[in-house]
Amino acid sequence: SHYLYIEIDESDYTLLMLLMQSRQFIEKLCVPFKEIHGVSFENFLIKERILKDGGT
Repeated sequence: SHYLYIEIDESDYTLLMLLMQSRQFIEKLCVPFKEIHGVSFENFLIKERILKDGGT
């Protein structure tokens, strides 16, 4: 496995760019994220972020 560690600021623009790149990466893997997790990738990230931020 290969891991990429990057430091990012949490600006909306940076997060959006990461989201777009992540989505392209997942689509290249041909893995239907929604079928696996029952939720779209965007909603998954939003939910995770809300949990991480303590529900704000």
